[in-house]
Amino acid sequence: MEISSLVLRILILLLPGVVAALLFEKLTIHRPWSNFRFGIYTFLFGATAYLVLSTLAVGLSTLSSLGGCQLGFSVTFWDALLDDTKSVSFTEVGFSMLAAVPIALISSAAASRNVVNRLGFLLRATRKYGDEPLFYAELASLDSPILRIWAEHGLVYEGRIRSLSKESGFNELAIEDVIVFDRGLNELYRLRMAFFSCDESKLVVEVVPQVPTKEEDTYGLDSEGRPRD
Repeated sequence: MEISSLVLRILILLLPGVVAALLFEKLTIHRPWSNFRFGIYTFLFGATAYLVLSTLAVGLSTLSSLGGCQLGFSVTFWDALLDDTKSVSFTEVGFSMLAAVPIALISSAAASRNVVNRLGFLLRATRKYGDEPLFYAELASLDSPILRIWAEHGLVYEGRIRSLSKESGFNELAIEDVIVFDRGLNELYRLRMAFFSCDESKLVVEVVPQVPTKEEDTYGLDSEGRPRD
């Protein structure tokens, strides 16, 4: 199958967007993307990379003119995209690919922290938390919580969360400093780590209240959680 020169030019020009979209897709938790959505992300990331490069070019040109010399930096992305008589600058594409990496990292950090949704909460524009399941979002937001996991085979595992992931309807969870109990919460033995991979409908997890230390105690509790005399 032959590829027209226009399609080839577009593919080359959108390489920065492809790099950023792939990196963003790997670093964030989200539902599977359709081809259309991936194309939209590719274009948006690519255009952002060229916009950043254009801003840097204008800044360098301004600084050079103030210094008494004219370096004439410019970005020809839009000209090359809309006019097939203009040649593609591979140097420009290369620098845009470099710019795409920090753009994807910043975007993934913002997405992971639900910056847009949190802003929507503050403005009372939405009550949606984000794309990831509430189970994952709530556990990921806690600071080293102690979890109690009730397994189907009759044992109960209690330990501090180490890592959490979600893929294709399954929750994968690792806890450390594990205490294993029976159903009556009688201690059986201890483990360094325990791993769980289970359908989200079968994974029952409790967050164990952490009793404050003497210095942190504002509730008048002793080290075992009982009221002090």
